[in-house]
Amino acid sequence: MRVMQIGCNAVYPADYLAERPNGLPGYLLLATRSACTVSFGGAQQSAPPGSIILFDKNKPHSYAAEEDCLRCDWVQFDTDFDEDFFRALNLPLGSVRSYGDMVFLQELLKNLCAAYYNPGPKRHELMDALLKTLLLKTGELVSLSAPSGGDPHFTELAAIRERIYQNPQEKWTVELLAGLANMSRSYFHLRYREAFGVTAISDVINCKMSCAKELLTSTDYTIGHVAALCGYDNEEHFMRLFKKNCGATPTVYRRENKAKLH
Repeated sequence: MRVMQIGCNAVYPADYLAERPNGLPGYLLLATRSACTVSFGGAQQSAPPGSIILFDKNKPHSYAAEEDCLRCDWVQFDTDFDEDFFRALNLPLGSVRSYGDMVFLQELLKNLCAAYYNPGPKRHELMDALLKTLLLKTGELVSLSAPSGGDPHFTELAAIRERIYQNPQEKWTVELLAGLANMSRSYFHLRYREAFGVTAISDVINCKMSCAKELLTSTDYTIGHVAALCGYDNEEHFMRLFKKNCGATPTVYRRENKAKLH
């Protein structure tokens, strides 16, 4: 497997349009952090935050921002001598799918990006292993989710998911989210998990942890302020939850990851 180009937490302006009538010479995996419009050979559809799109190589496609900017992670790659491995995964080319564990995905892409720009002696072996892990996990997670539009509730649920990821400061509960969908708590829980391969509360936590990681590495806010911006009134509770989900305390995570960026 060979990484050709990569972008981690890339931000493009509102008028951004990637229009490729002849496609790309390699595959393109795009993971959305904000909503965008995607076209495969002319057929347009919306991709909410938390979507993953795998574009086939040399096939026409385009994508554009739906909001004031487009935020996404992406990697362009080719299989080289691993085409059989790639095809065996049965990944959905040319469709919009939800990606259940966004924190896991973003961490994988972040590490892959770091390896791409690091001229270490094992650079290519590391990128190969990380890219294969990314594709294996993608195959596992998208198999749990329906294509955009495959579920009659998908559009409504995707809008709720987009609202979650746009508002990490909110104190989301299953009852509140089910009310937004006009569903019972149990029915909403079932439909959400079937649509995105993750429970609504797990998605809420993933969203808040992703926001916390970004704030910890990009600002000098106190831990208490970061907790508040992620919707937690109790700093100690936030710290316990962060360590449980991210494997380190907020202070340690900030120290280690800020060091990597400088």
